[in-house]
Amino acid sequence: MKETIPSKRRIGLVARRIRSDDLVMLVHLADLVNRWVDRGFDNPDLGVGRLSQAALNHLILHQGSLKPTELARLMHRTRHSITKVIDHLEMEGLVKRQADAADRRVTNVRITAAGLEQVKRATSQAVAAGDTLMSCMNVGEKHAFMATVRKLRRQITASLLAKETDSDAN
Repeated sequence: MKETIPSKRRIGLVARRIRSDDLVMLVHLADLVNRWVDRGFDNPDLGVGRLSQAALNHLILHQGSLKPTELARLMHRTRHSITKVIDHLEMEGLVKRQADAADRRVTNVRITAAGLEQVKRATSQAVAAGDTLMSCMNVGEKHAFMATVRKLRRQITASLLAKETDSDAN
């Protein structure tokens, strides 16, 4: 079978569509931000990667302790992938698995003092990095941007939860 090469005109039409598509632009922006953040969070001074840092942040936001299944749900990850993250964090001494006081069959993941220090250190660096990233915007633009990001986050989270609920029901 002979392979055909599309004309420059057809390629140009698709390129214009890609450049004007909101979701494509958002996905590209998310990829750029992830790469930019990974460069910072892969910094040996920070100690952990982006996913591990997110897990620590969720623990802090939930009084320092969560069940692994709750952490997986909050991070929209599988239990298997969260187990690997918890294993790594535990090996680094940033979290500790503990049996639940009410039901010893249940395991809780608790942040350690070292984990709390990790979050404090990473947060101060993230604030500085965020200031650098957002320096191209004035105060009004920053507020409008962050309001839009929060709105998108709520929409995406609701959509993910609905899909997870649908897959759990099947």
